[in-house]
Amino acid sequence: MIRFTQLFEKVADKKLLSIGLVSLLIGSIIAINTNARFDGVLDMHLVKEVQPIQPFLDNIINTILLAIFLFALGKFINSKTRFIDILNTAFICRIPFYLLPLFNINHAITTITDDLLANIAEPELLLQSFATPTAVLLIGSFAIVSILALILFAYLLFKGFKTATNLKKTGHIILLVVTVLLAEVLSKFLVYLY
Repeated sequence: MIRFTQLFEKVADKKLLSIGLVSLLIGSIIAINTNARFDGVLDMHLVKEVQPIQPFLDNIINTILLAIFLFALGKFINSKTRFIDILNTAFICRIPFYLLPLFNINHAITTITDDLLANIAEPELLLQSFATPTAVLLIGSFAIVSILALILFAYLLFKGFKTATNLKKTGHIILLVVTVLLAEVLSKFLVYLY
């Protein structure tokens, strides 16, 4: 059995690509049904209404843009870096974010946040709307899972990029972080262009 930590080393690139494409498709379908937008490489937001094509375009833009940025850095670090390995990294590292919209089944999160925003001017009502055990449990769970998804994203991205480029230097790791942040900024811009 292949351990999760050896995903990029042991799984064939075509199989990783298939997993990534299927995950993007499933994540987009989940987002359509839960009114979620992946409006940045590192972002997922819940909205009032989502057009069916939006999550697909969001995910395609985010994945391709991240792959292009990572590939440019990968070629700088190691001229033998292959695009398929970087593309697989971009696909696989985004999978944890596709689980986040599940918290908004039946508009659970948006209902709570709408109640909170409606009562924001009155602290007593604000506290009452947030003080239900269900609201605290749901928002708390969502926050914890969101943080875990971000950590898992970073881990998968680092492992995949390290495997693809033979990354070793601390300076290159810093460049990796900067590259992801630049991809995030540009992806935000591109997602809201359409």
